[in-house]
Amino acid sequence: MNVEVISLPPAPIAYLRHTGPYGAAVGQWMPASAWQLDDRPFFEYYAPDAAFDAATGRFSCQICVPVVRLS
Repeated sequence: MNVEVISLPPAPIAYLRHTGPYGAAVGQWMPASAWQLDDRPFFEYYAPDAAFDAATGRFSCQICVPVVRLS
């Protein structure tokens, strides 16, 4: 297994609480906002009590999306 440790520089991040299968979580919010995607990596946070339903594919997590203001 190849694991790499990186540091992310401080910058704005859109923090979305998400429950359900992946879909338009970011695609619904971003077009109506004053923000656009940045080139830093996305990351997800799964709390200790995060849930996953194998039958439906629904799960809960926090999606952290690096953003910059629209120019």
